[in-house]
Amino acid sequence: MESRNGRPRAISISAARLARLLAALAAALVAVNVAILLAWYSGTGWVRPGVLRLFYLDAEQNVPSYFSTLLLFLPAMALGGVAVLKRREGKRFATHWTVLSLTFLFLSMDEAASIHEGAIGPMREVLGPYADGPLWFAWVVPGALACAVFGLSYVRFLWSLPGRTRRGMIASGAVYLLGALGMEMVGASYAFHHGQDNLLFTLISTAEESLEMAGLVWFLYVVLDYVGLVYGAVTLDVASARPATAAAERESPGPDEANAARRRFAERESPPR
Repeated sequence: MESRNGRPRAISISAARLARLLAALAAALVAVNVAILLAWYSGTGWVRPGVLRLFYLDAEQNVPSYFSTLLLFLPAMALGGVAVLKRREGKRFATHWTVLSLTFLFLSMDEAASIHEGAIGPMREVLGPYADGPLWFAWVVPGALACAVFGLSYVRFLWSLPGRTRRGMIASGAVYLLGALGMEMVGASYAFHHGQDNLLFTLISTAEESLEMAGLVWFLYVVLDYVGLVYGAVTLDVASARPATAAAERESPGPDEANAARRRFAERESPPR
């Protein structure tokens, strides 16, 4: 895409700078959360329930949850962009990129709407007496199975990637799952025996959400780094919705151009001698 003066316009995204910005925002949310929790459970009285609800990392539909939604949505868009490029080139694993993008899009929607928590009750009925301790938040059972199947189906895909991309995806995914499944089970075990309305449970939940955010920021960096590594600079070209009006938007011709145009028109209209 070109500007009026003929110079190309492009939006440049630095993977490292974006990752640092998102990591700083995540760290700030964690720090605010911890400060509010310590004040709340120490009984200082200056923290209102509404403030706690607004910034508690394990609450739904508040500032941290919407930020986590964004952290899931951004990789979905980046992965979708790679999928489009792979399909245009006719490359292998284009479908894998597409499915990965749709998976992150679903996870983003789930984070915003808390879809997975609806599986806790039905899964407790299925597990019966086994739904205690680490499996008290019983959605982790189908969640872990889905992750296992998904991971096995992506072994060849991962092996096809450049080394640093493969290592980064595996490591960032491991950090995310350590929070989403590992710490979730730790928190479930503690909640089953001691309840959720206490400082230690909220700190376990804080660790869980912190690991998830760290894994997502890392994963986004890995995907953007892959784009730069394989494709270099990628620009977005937006076509006008009304190309027929483009001529009307050009600058008016100067006097010399106007006179030359009139002479050409007069020569075409003059009768033959």
